[in-house]
Amino acid sequence: MKLHIDFETRSDVDLTKQGLENYVNSTLFDVMCMAYCFDDGPIEIWKFGDPFPFDLQVAIEDGDTILAHNAAFELAVWNTVCTKKYGWPKLPIEKTFCNMVMGYGMGLPGKLEKLSPALGLKAEKDMKGGRIMLQLSQPRKVNEGQCKICGGSGTEDLYHACEACNGSGDEIIFWEYKDAPEKFEAMYSYCKQDVEVERQAEKRMLMLTPKERKLWLLDQVINERGILIDINSVNKAIEIINYEKQRLNDEMKVVTNNAVATYNSLADLKNWLEIICDVKLPEGLAKGDVSNILRRKDLNPKARQALLIRQEASKSSTAKLNAMILQASQKDFRIRRAFQYYGAYSTGRWAGRGIQFQNLPRQYLKFENILDIIDILNSSKTVAQKRDHIDMMYGQPTNCISECIRSFIIAAPGHKFIDCDWNSIEARMLAWLAGEESVLNIFRTHGKIYEHAASKVYNVDIGKVTKDQRQIGKVAVLALGYGGGKSAFQSMATVYGVKIPDKQAEEIKSSWRSGHTNIVRYWADLENAAMDAVRFPGRVFEAGAKGRQVKYKVVGSFLWCQLPSGRAISYPYPKLEMVTTPWGAEKEGVTYMAEDANTRKWELQKTYGGFFAENITQACSRDILAEALFRLEDKGYKTVIHVHDEIVCEVPTNFGSVEEMAKIMCEIPSWATGLPLAAEGWEGTRFRKD
Repeated sequence: MKLHIDFETRSDVDLTKQGLENYVNSTLFDVMCMAYCFDDGPIEIWKFGDPFPFDLQVAIEDGDTILAHNAAFELAVWNTVCTKKYGWPKLPIEKTFCNMVMGYGMGLPGKLEKLSPALGLKAEKDMKGGRIMLQLSQPRKVNEGQCKICGGSGTEDLYHACEACNGSGDEIIFWEYKDAPEKFEAMYSYCKQDVEVERQAEKRMLMLTPKERKLWLLDQVINERGILIDINSVNKAIEIINYEKQRLNDEMKVVTNNAVATYNSLADLKNWLEIICDVKLPEGLAKGDVSNILRRKDLNPKARQALLIRQEASKSSTAKLNAMILQASQKDFRIRRAFQYYGAYSTGRWAGRGIQFQNLPRQYLKFENILDIIDILNSSKTVAQKRDHIDMMYGQPTNCISECIRSFIIAAPGHKFIDCDWNSIEARMLAWLAGEESVLNIFRTHGKIYEHAASKVYNVDIGKVTKDQRQIGKVAVLALGYGGGKSAFQSMATVYGVKIPDKQAEEIKSSWRSGHTNIVRYWADLENAAMDAVRFPGRVFEAGAKGRQVKYKVVGSFLWCQLPSGRAISYPYPKLEMVTTPWGAEKEGVTYMAEDANTRKWELQKTYGGFFAENITQACSRDILAEALFRLEDKGYKTVIHVHDEIVCEVPTNFGSVEEMAKIMCEIPSWATGLPLAAEGWEGTRFRKD
């Protein structure tokens, strides 16, 4: 039988800011109710204080299949709290399945309120009941009732204190059933409705394949291990940044003669610039706007000084550092559940949660300099002295601290990190998929892929490529592989400090394409195969080099693309429509529905050949990583971080080596015969980027 479950809980901890670990481990955490049903049977409700339902006891003992939307939450609530606090039997993870992950695997939205309409379900999430549930799940504002200490009227404080107590009360209180039975009844209905939506959704979705199911179970193990944070250093870094903020605010007051109180007083700063300094501001004062204004040669010196303060202050963000403090477990300072399985559903890659390990600041300083900065942070000097020391040795302190964020992640005592990443895995994978043998041979021999690209662009021998030409080749490899043109090249060139005229960028694009004809043909073949699959539902159309083909097929309301690994990625509700390409052409193409990465809305998406090539290349690279995770685990290498082409394992100090880990990662799966892989890395007790 299938058992569907859904919890409604309450805690004084903010789940979105402090994470699931701290949420469920708060002493004030509790379960308000749980809705559940078996197969198509009636939906029941368990309420706080009720005995554990006998039918659930039987289901757990019999090994029934358990389904939940975002099952990681239900598992944490059940096994962390309910087993210990209420004596419930442990919920077996091997019998638990996640509705949300099933949706991700089909290219559908993760949130239940978006999943229901995307699937065209009759049942919809109860949004009004959801608002009531949110109210009951958080500490109650005292002014919503009488003070339990003295019976007096309350204040706007979240904590239990009122005027009659003179603020002496410190008890955190929540709504109870007797306070507002109608609210609790509405929440019970809401919880039951969630189970109904989940039940209907599960019937329209596909279970994970056995291989992906096994990977999801390993993902739960990796997420549960967590990542250790050097909390002391993080706190010291925040002290420096807060000091800098105050220093910059003081400077802003001096420069503007107290007209602008802080660097964030944007309206006052704009008025001061326009009225006092006669600076016309058609732009705003966002980061890019400030940079543009500072390029003016005739800018008033005072205005320039104020804008430089604003620019410097914009780098003084403590967001990542504060997130580390909030999300680290109060038990052991480890951040858990930072990786969402299949979160990037167009490729199946993991998405970041919490502090976003996929998006840590770039590291330009040498690692030994970062270690020195961390030593300065932890020295006995005053905050001002630490700030000045860092500034004198390495430059602007907030920039330096930003580069240190990666290294605030540490290995446990008696352990070390071994970190390996694949060299240019996407360039290798794309060439392999497209059968671009000239590129594959480069990777099989000397590996000078950037020099190879430059030789094609400049029509010179690979051994005669200059340093500047190599940089152009690097930008070309990174920007042009997925159908990118002049604009894509120039965007990537900016990242790497390359400046060339648009005309030359266009010439480089053309030269690169003439030297990579199989990849260019691959874009067209993918697009044509996808369009034919939509045009003729039920038929299979292939594209790619022999033995490495992908297969497109429309089944029901989904366009499926089966990868060489056997896994399939999905494009919901495909159609053939006239679309505008990124380069401005009007042509027929495949459209589909997806949650937009920027707007988070479920809306129409356009495709083109390079888009399909990018999805497939990244999806296959993800499958290489997934299989490596299994092999590493079997050999005792315990993964704690993985980001696209990089894996970090935390192991005992006397265990393993970079060479052995790289060898394990570069074993070629049977489906990827002929793919040249290479990896390199480092080991140490602090995370870094070599």
